[in-house]
Amino acid sequence: MKPTSLIFLALSVVLLIGGFLTCSIAESMAKSRGISIFDQKINDEGDAVYVYNLSDESITKLSLVFSDVDVTVIGTENESYIEMKNFRVNDYRTTLSGSSVTVDGTVSFFSSLIDMSGGGVQFKGLRYFFLEKPDPDRPRSVTVYIAENSGLKNLSVTSTKGTVTCRDLPNAVDYSVNAVDADIRFDRINTISVAELKTTNGNITVKGSEIATLTASIENGNFSVDADGAYSSDLTTYNLVTAEGIVTYNGVVSKETPSELKITSPAPKCLIKATVTKGNITVTDDNDTAEPPAVDPAPAQ
Repeated sequence: MKPTSLIFLALSVVLLIGGFLTCSIAESMAKSRGISIFDQKINDEGDAVYVYNLSDESITKLSLVFSDVDVTVIGTENESYIEMKNFRVNDYRTTLSGSSVTVDGTVSFFSSLIDMSGGGVQFKGLRYFFLEKPDPDRPRSVTVYIAENSGLKNLSVTSTKGTVTCRDLPNAVDYSVNAVDADIRFDRINTISVAELKTTNGNITVKGSEIATLTASIENGNFSVDADGAYSSDLTTYNLVTAEGIVTYNGVVSKETPSELKITSPAPKCLIKATVTKGNITVTDDNDTAEPPAVDPAPAQ
């Protein structure tokens, strides 16, 4: 090895050791003064918690990418933020680009530690090697809280092997959820916008929600709608098809396979379209009659 290379190698080792010593001293001093040098903390229950605050006015798009963890999006009155529990600090990466925030929980260790996005290289810092690691036996979770005055206009979730739940959201948001080996649940969602839901090997459940246009696509799973007082066939147009399964509408079962249910609302407020390749469709709305108001569930043409 050339002398110059040896010099640079020795210098690198010295700088690395100096960096670790500096971080260790800084951590001790901060701890003695009750100051945290990390954005992740261990709460009283023993969970490692990371919180990312979302500016209600400036953030218009939020993208979440996760695997092997449940993702929940909840409406709140005052604050918008993301809470992640029991993730190691290099198991995720948070990126802000303009008015768009992306949280990726599927990144590798080094791609999270060293961020090469934005045309440059960013190193999170040696201090994270000293961060207390979460208990691997404690369950991980991702919860997003969206305030009523939030400026969020687009929410995108990509999930593998983890349930995606959205509930109690009155905001005018476009929803896009793409899941694999995972269920999708929408409960009390009220939006004048659209929701595009897709899952493979999972179920989609919609309850008590008013969505201007809901499009669902399921491969090997069930689709169910429970109006729960939100709307009826007088206000909702249905276009539902299952290639290999049955359709049940207000207790009336279609015994044909494949089968479809098409109901055209006289006063359209919501449109629900669903295509299922293998699975059942169940709809319960506030129609007083046992029979579908337009047509019985019938074989698809």
